[in-house]
Amino acid sequence: MGSPRLSGFFHWLTSRSARAEKEELRLAAASARGEVLHRRKRVESEEARVKRDEARRKEAWWRSLSGHEFEKELFELFELRGYDVRLTGFHGGDGGVDLTISSGAKRIIVQCKARRQFISAGAVRELYGTLLHEQQQGRATEAWLVSCSGFYSGAELFAAGKPIQLLTIRQILAKHEARFL
Repeated sequence: MGSPRLSGFFHWLTSRSARAEKEELRLAAASARGEVLHRRKRVESEEARVKRDEARRKEAWWRSLSGHEFEKELFELFELRGYDVRLTGFHGGDGGVDLTISSGAKRIIVQCKARRQFISAGAVRELYGTLLHEQQQGRATEAWLVSCSGFYSGAELFAAGKPIQLLTIRQILAKHEARFL
């Protein structure tokens, strides 16, 4: 029969194989759990993105945003629509320019207003002053003032005939997937 030494070695070898097999099974199970969790997170992420995209189509969602959130979301919306857009308003001292959009020879400065109240002529006059300065520097050809609410008639009268577009989020959403240029 076998020597005790050989028998001990065989026992050691089989127990080591059993431990290795158990470890491999444990790692495989952990990996499978990880893949399931990763897949679940991916599905949850996709569901959250879909819900967010649905919410983005509603004017009420836009009205719920803070000023900085409104700027960031407009940046993302314009970028998704294919604009070459840059976010400038987060750095303080933006000079009244929250976004810049480039399209060919057009360079547009954008002021975002997440206010619930209508926008007065004063805000349009300020933007016009900024536009004139930016035009002198060769950095802008027109300006957009984007609001959550709307504009008083004085604001619309002041903007008339000037390279300024007064846009509400409702107008932007109504032009679903459309470009303004």
